[in-house]
Amino acid sequence: MGECLYRYSPTGGYYARIKASGKEIRRSLETTDREIAKRKLAAFKRDLARTDHTRGNISLSELTERWLETVRRQKPKTYDAKALLVRRIKRDWPNGADVLVRKVKPSDIELFLASYKFGSSARNSCVTALRQLFTFALADKIIVDSPTATLKWSKRDKPIRRTPSFDEFKQIVASIRAQTFSDTKEESADFVEFLGLAGLGTIEVASLTWGDIDWQRNTITTFQHKTATGFSVPIYPQVRPLLERRFAASSGAPAENVFSVKNAKKAIAAACRRLKLPTYSHRSFRRMFITRAIELGVDVKVIAEWQGHRDGGQLILSTYSHVRPVHSQRMAQLMVNGEPDNVVPMQGMAADKETAHVYEVRPRKDRRGFDLISDALPFGRLWHAGPDAVNNAINYAKSFSRSHHAVIRVYDEAGNVIDTHKHIRDLKEPEFFTRITWPLPVR
Repeated sequence: MGECLYRYSPTGGYYARIKASGKEIRRSLETTDREIAKRKLAAFKRDLARTDHTRGNISLSELTERWLETVRRQKPKTYDAKALLVRRIKRDWPNGADVLVRKVKPSDIELFLASYKFGSSARNSCVTALRQLFTFALADKIIVDSPTATLKWSKRDKPIRRTPSFDEFKQIVASIRAQTFSDTKEESADFVEFLGLAGLGTIEVASLTWGDIDWQRNTITTFQHKTATGFSVPIYPQVRPLLERRFAASSGAPAENVFSVKNAKKAIAAACRRLKLPTYSHRSFRRMFITRAIELGVDVKVIAEWQGHRDGGQLILSTYSHVRPVHSQRMAQLMVNGEPDNVVPMQGMAADKETAHVYEVRPRKDRRGFDLISDALPFGRLWHAGPDAVNNAINYAKSFSRSHHAVIRVYDEAGNVIDTHKHIRDLKEPEFFTRITWPLPVR
């Protein structure tokens, strides 16, 4: 019937008969039509060239065992999850786990997943592991295409993240510290207070040692376990008194932990019940720190660096700035039909009805630089420090409002205006000059 193409007379069906590496391979083409059989034969030859035919009889159960051995050195929690998946495959796979890997169909995987009442996160984790399993088979040339190629992740429900106000945070700390019959009240209260004031994660704070505190450079070095990266944050003025008090009561040894407790879940839950507040988690105080920093005007990129993020503030902008509506409400006040309160007429331009942005440069109460304040800024204010803080703030305001007129007032500690700068918008189009230094050739 043709090279490698044979027909079984009793049924009229075609089958392939190919010799590879000294071994004869037969495969039914599942058709009685000659033209279709030719196309299937060509596809079978292509697939055979892309696979190792000596491994074509590996069962799904054998594959899972081999794959599990390759992930044994992963984190215990990750390995346990994959070992659980392997046990489930062996027990609950449609038509049994003895099926050949090359015969596994996408519908088999869908049926397997449908046999469990997975939540979105659990199902997505299972899908990821199954993709890794069949990618392993693909790399060993056991199969030509992965049956997981059409699998899709489930859309996760967006959780409601409760975030306390700063006043609620202080009430919770005070309530934990006021407990009479608790041996760990001071430790738990300090632990929770540090979480909210430093904005670090529970694991980072629990593993913090005195060797991580650099009093001279005014920094705290911590390790982000989720991404396995280290980063430093400043010792904020609101944190320093707490650290100094705990350091004075400790031996000060570099290897000694700053906090003896590892978490304060029970203390937080009990305090929330006593105060009749929603039950907050450790993570809630980190969100409070971030949203409070945004409301105080700290630059989002700086907040991202404090959190150990490497995305330049994208996660902060897309997630944390919407947890509380305070900043949103403040910005909403600018959406008026008339002129906003922060826009004033420029002298000599009333006839053109030109307007200006108003900026204030004020010294900070903690005497650590100056704040540039204006509703024209995305977050209300910016913090400038260093010997040229005032000039830097003025130049930033001029640059930010380069397409607007601007009035920049500098104040002293008593609240008096000591200097005023005016900036005229510059809307000139760039000029381009072509200079010819010799005559052009004539053609």
